Parts: sequence; C-alpha cells; structure tokens
Amino acid sequence: MKIRGLKFLVITFFAITTLFANQAQVQGFVERFYQTVLDRHSDTDGLNYWTNSLLNGERAGADIARGFIFSQEFTNRDTSDQDYLYILYRAFFNREPDNDGYFYWLDNIRNGVSREEVLYGFLYSTEFYNLCQEYGISPIDAVPIDNNDNKPPVANAGNDQTINLGDTIYFDASGSYDTDGVIVSYKWSNGSNSYTTSNVYDSFVPTGLVVGNNIFTLTVTDDQGATATDTVNIIVKDSSNGDDELPDIKKK
Repeated sequence: MKIRGLKFLVITFFAITTLFANQAQVQGFVERFYQTVLDRHSDTDGLNYWTNSLLNGERAGADIARGFIFSQEFTNRDTSDQDYLYILYRAFFNREPDNDGYFYWLDNIRNGVSREEVLYGFLYSTEFYNLCQEYGISPIDAVPIDNNDNKPPVANAGNDQTINLGDTIYFDASGSYDTDGVIVSYKWSNGSNSYTTSNVYDSFVPTGLVVGNNIFTLTVTDDQGATATDTVNIIVKDSSNGDDELPDIKKK
C-alpha cells in the first residue's frame, strides 16, 4: 500500500551525536516515551536498559520509538486511529497535531495505509531528527527504508569489446541511470572476477579470461537498495598465436 502524496525525507546520520549526550538528557528522552506512548512512568529496569543502549551507541532514537510502538503493552492499549495519531505527534514531534497533518494521516489510514507505514513517516521526518538532536542522541543508525515508490535503476554495460589476452578492460557504465535517485555502486563480475566501484568508468586487468567470448555482468545499485543488471561481451584473442579470427558476436 502506498501512502498517497507522501515523500519520505531520507536522512543518513553518523552516530557521533551520542558522544555529546549526557545521562540525564537520555533518561529524559526515554521517560517521555514511557509517558506519551505507554501512559505511565518508567520502571527502573526499562529506563536503565534504554538509557544505556542509547548512551553506548547500541540503539538510536528510531530504535526506542519502534520498541515502544510495537510493544505488546502498547498494542494492549487498543488505541483508536485518532488516539494513535495524537500519540505519534506528542512522542515524535513533541507537540499537538496540526489540522492539515492530522487529517492527512487519518485519511491515509482510512484508505488502507498501515499504522507501521504511518510510523515510518514520523520516524524519517525533520521534526523527529530535531527532537533527537535536542536530547543529544543519534536519530537513526541505519536506514532500511522500504519505499514502495522507489523505481529501480537502469543498467547499461556499454558496448562489446575486443582485446588481447592480458590487456586492460575499460568498462563504461555511463549509460546507466536512475530516474528517482542516484546510483551508488557499480559491480562488474564474471565468475572468477568481481569488482565493485562507485565510478561510472573503471578499468582493470581481470584474471582467468579465456580466448573467445567472456561475459561480464554489470549490477548497479541505487541509493535505496534497488538493483538492475546488464551484460557486456569481452572478446579475447591471443595475439601471440596470431589469433585474429574472432567470433561474430554482436551487442544484444
């Protein structure tokens, strides 16, 4: 189910913000989740667990948020959709809902968007980031976003090449593209060789090539983890044996 009209703000952070947090700040962050989400004061064991996990970098702000919202205790509260949204605004944004935002999310829920999807809309928001910064903790340590709107990239491994055995191969992935993001890695492989780079153009002398046709696969990965592949034929001749007769292989 897609969230209508929603564009997630994807934020990548370094976990160094926890270095500037003190115990009292972090305890305050944890305590407010007990009160806003579970509607009670913290117990000693729970407060210490979450506080220490945040301080030592094992957990980030998003982890504690998911831990409370997905807890059995919160599930047992059996909140209405309206109450659920009020809790998210108070817990993640530290404020009451604004009229437009509240009815936007309520409309999405009524049209089949799950509460988990709504939660991620709050998690990956500027307001939650700012709230975590106020308490000196890292908002998100990893960002595995399942964004149903993401379109996969398109891979283009370039034209077929003819080389002599032992020559350098010059790979060209410049025809690859991503319509709604960026390509972050290019992987060239053919069984015995595998090279991953962030460069559109790359070159190397592969091992294990045979005289004749060698197929290399290009795998491109975009900034949200989607992939695409294409192949290129590397036709190798052995010039030491006067091997100038090559198979007639054309680019697909």
